[in-house]
Amino acid sequence: MTAGMKTFGHNWWIPMVVGLISLVCGIAALVWPDVTLLALALIAGVNITVLSAFVVGEAIAEREAQDKTLRIVLGVLSADAGTRTVPNHDGRSET
Repeated sequence: MTAGMKTFGHNWWIPMVVGLISLVCGIAALVWPDVTLLALALIAGVNITVLSAFVVGEAIAEREAQDKTLRIVLGVLSADAGTRTVPNHDGRSET
C-alpha cells in the first residue's frame, strides 16, 4: 500500500474521480476549444467584476483611508473591464 492510499483510507475513490473528471475536461477542451475559451472568458469576467465590487465596497467602508478615492476609481475601472470581458450572447467580447 502506498503513502497516498494510507492517507485516503477507505476513500480511495475520491482522487480517482477527480482524475477522471480532469481527464474528461481536458478532452472536452481539445474537442471544443471555442466553447472552452468562451467559458474561461465568462469565468474571468465575472471574477474581475465581483472582486472589483469588493474593492469599491471596502474603500467606501473605510473611514480614514488616504487612498480611498484612488481605490474607488480603480475598482470602478476594473469592474468596467470585467463586464467588457464577459462575452455577449453571440460569443464575442464587447470592445
